[in-house]
Amino acid sequence: MFIENYKFKLLLHIKFILINKYISYCYIISDYWINLYIHLRINESKIFINNKKFNISCPETGRNKIIELQNEEKMNELVDKKIGNEIEGDLISEMFDGYVFKIQGGFDKDGFAMKNGVLTQGRRNIMLQKGNKNFHFRRGCHRVGLSKRKLVRGCIISPEIRVLNLKIVKVGGRPIPGIIISL
Repeated sequence: MFIENYKFKLLLHIKFILINKYISYCYIISDYWINLYIHLRINESKIFINNKKFNISCPETGRNKIIELQNEEKMNELVDKKIGNEIEGDLISEMFDGYVFKIQGGFDKDGFAMKNGVLTQGRRNIMLQKGNKNFHFRRGCHRVGLSKRKLVRGCIISPEIRVLNLKIVKVGGRPIPGIIISL
C-alpha cells in the first residue's frame, strides 16, 4: 500500500521493525540500508485495520443492514464462538439490547469465507465438489464429478474475522432502523 508510491528497482527484501510507537520500513537495496520512516502511530493504524462489520439480516422482512464496530473489547467476547451459536445483542452494541442473533458465517481480512464443519480458527485447503458451498459449478467448464481444492476459513470466530453475518432470532425492545419497521 505504501510501497507502491516508491519505485525501487533493486528491492530485494522488506523488514518491518517496530520502534516505540512508530513503524519503520527498512529496504535492502544492493548492499545499502535505506531507512524510510513512515510515521504512523500504531493506534491510528489499529482503527484502520480492526474495523469489524456485522451484516445483520431479518428473515421476516428480508432486509439486511451492515453495522461497523470499532470497539475491540466487545469483539473479543465473540472470539471462539462457532457458526450456529446464538449471541446476545448487547455484545455488539447497546442499540441491540434484548435482541438475540444467530451466527450464519463471515469473511476474514483477505475475503476468505467461513465454512461450517471445518472446526478451526485458521484457513484450510479442503476438497469441494458440486453442491457444496464455496464451490461454483459452471456448466461446460467442469466435468461431472469434478472436485476442487479450495482455501476456506474455519467455522470458529477468530480475531482475523472482519465481516460477521448474523440473523435475528429474537426481536428486542427497540426497532432497528432500516431492518425492522415496527414492533
